[in-house]
Amino acid sequence: MTDVQSSLHYYGQRSCAEQWRAFLTEMIAEFYDQVENPAAEDFLFRVGTRVARALPLPDCTSLQELVAEINRALWQMDWGWTEIEESGAHLRVVHGAYPIVPMYQNAPDTWFVPVLEGLYTEWLNALGGRGLRARRAELPDSPYKPVVMLYGRQS
Repeated sequence: MTDVQSSLHYYGQRSCAEQWRAFLTEMIAEFYDQVENPAAEDFLFRVGTRVARALPLPDCTSLQELVAEINRALWQMDWGWTEIEESGAHLRVVHGAYPIVPMYQNAPDTWFVPVLEGLYTEWLNALGGRGLRARRAELPDSPYKPVVMLYGRQS
């Protein structure tokens, strides 16, 4: 299954509740009206770290177990799926089917990516990766495609 097919399959099984769509769209649009992009991304990163602390992962003894635990937590939140593999000095994190709230205003389509960066940074640091960070390596050209992050020392 391709990444897009995996995301579409996921969206077919789970979806954002209608009750939140208009609220989140307008909240994020207003947020980006009031705050410059770097400050907005920093804030959203910190929100992601708080979510990770609220939903800690158990200790894992293998990368396969870590991926399974993260996917379990993501499924519970309805936040998509992940694949993680070793890539040189980094972990390559592929995250698909992340929450999509249509943004017709000024917010970038990738507004949720800093939340994911904070989420993975906190989860992986809590399991022993002190001082490391997840950073986007590839931004998708469509919200239906996954975002690719690298977790490790950032230059």
